[in-house]
Amino acid sequence: MFLFFFFLKAEAIKAKGRVSIPYSLFQSGVEDLNVKGLPEGVPFRRPSTYGIPRLERILLAKEKIHFVIKRKEILNSTDVPVDKTATGEKEEWHGKVTKLRKIVDQLFCKKFAKALGSTEPKVVPYKKFEAHPSDLYVEGLPENIPFRSPSWYGIPCLEQIIQVSKRIKFVIKRPELLTLTSTRVTQPRLNSTEKEDWNAKITNLRNQVEEIFSKKFAQALGTSETVKVPYSLFESNPTYLCVEGLPEGIPFRSPTWFGIPRLERIIRASDKIKFVIKKPELVASCLPRKLASKINQKGPTKAQTTNTQTNSQTNGSNISFKAQEKDFSFQVWNEKISVLKQKVEDLFNEKCGEALGLSEPVQVPFSLFESFPELFYVEGLPEGVPFRQPSTFGIPRLEKILRNKSKIKFIIKKPKMLEAAIKESSARSPQNDESERLSKAEMAKQLREQVNDLFSQKFGEATGMNFPVKVPYRKITANPGCVVVEGMPLGVEFKAPSYLEINSMKKILESAELIKFTVTRPFPGLVINNHLMEEAEAEAEASPTAAAPALPEASGSEKSLLGLSRAV
Repeated sequence: MFLFFFFLKAEAIKAKGRVSIPYSLFQSGVEDLNVKGLPEGVPFRRPSTYGIPRLERILLAKEKIHFVIKRKEILNSTDVPVDKTATGEKEEWHGKVTKLRKIVDQLFCKKFAKALGSTEPKVVPYKKFEAHPSDLYVEGLPENIPFRSPSWYGIPCLEQIIQVSKRIKFVIKRPELLTLTSTRVTQPRLNSTEKEDWNAKITNLRNQVEEIFSKKFAQALGTSETVKVPYSLFESNPTYLCVEGLPEGIPFRSPTWFGIPRLERIIRASDKIKFVIKKPELVASCLPRKLASKINQKGPTKAQTTNTQTNSQTNGSNISFKAQEKDFSFQVWNEKISVLKQKVEDLFNEKCGEALGLSEPVQVPFSLFESFPELFYVEGLPEGVPFRQPSTFGIPRLEKILRNKSKIKFIIKKPKMLEAAIKESSARSPQNDESERLSKAEMAKQLREQVNDLFSQKFGEATGMNFPVKVPYRKITANPGCVVVEGMPLGVEFKAPSYLEINSMKKILESAELIKFTVTRPFPGLVINNHLMEEAEAEAEASPTAAAPALPEASGSEKSLLGLSRAV
């Protein structure tokens, strides 16, 4: 998609080849720069901000799209806003969509409470509205926008909902449906025999793929013996170590990452698979001694030696993980994190003193901030960093807090209450303070275990298993939209339990029945029960949603462009 826009702009300014696009200029409202022919309702933005449906619609309308540039000199002007990097823009988009989803969630909770005759916001049981659309529904939403959890909406839909917030109304014809313990339709459970068959099948397929990879790797090294593949080295050195011939859309990884469908595709394409090793010395440390000695005797060429030296200076991708581990010094790390924790603690004490109108720092009573978040809170912390004791943070978050120190501000709505807590804390004996700290830490540990067990159970249900499945929190965060979590308490975001406050964990456990995980699209390493996949596919064929209408078959060139846009 990036390339598609580049070529269109090149045509507009009659340039040869492709040219980069100053998106900020086009979006800043300059009348002499615009794009015509985009599908209805699709604004011109950086392709990385679109979802798959909009990308597909743009590609289907590519013949109509053209850039209109009335004054070329604007493109060379130095008095225009500087185009942000893709990473910065992505962070800005993520921050905006998160904020809008919070606003819509709060709006829905207030409207739902109003329908129940309550003045305090209540958590909306989205699953029950979905299960009983004739008895529980919402009126006044914008046209063509169905009622769903805010986590399903993108920025345009969220903005439209906020614009019509005054006319939105929850209709509850049968209140008794809301008191039922659960309206969730249980997924068919695998019996023990089916589970054993599935486990046996995927284990067998993974062993076959592992054997294929080992043989192909050995062939590339010029030996007939099977050699274990060092997957981490291939991942860190894609320029010099790669694999060709894998089925389209399947990256090279350890077979343990793949599910049954991908494993079967790899086996069918095994004749085409070929390992390419441009620098054998990179894998020498992971090979048997005899084979490694042969590679070392050959030695790298002069050009390879030069490249290796250059790469080692610019980035550490060619250094083995063992070497990186040797370079790590726990003493240095411990000294660095201790200094940072002290700096952040001093910063918090200083800001707390400023909020009380004092010229000297004040020790922060963190328990008070945690117990009364509506009366005592902190503004200006970096995105995604909660307020808590500095001893609970790692180096990256501590550094982010210190970089943001000028923006940090303590909000204290009841100063006398805070002063009383500070006096009580200073008068308390060290032994009592230590015992209270330990008991609180123990409580937090128990709550984290309970929340983690709950999330594992819900994730297991979402993947069609009849047992808890470990939640891949980092992968879910790195692949936004792949897994949707509904029913979270108001004001509590889905995170790994280790990042949640005690109050938030208590709220999650109270809302356990309402929480539901939904896998909207798979991500690398996710294993989904075949029964669930078949049901999802059948449901998608039977009732396509309005948000993603069926599209006509794309031509070969369109498919290649679409593949490129997804890769980007």
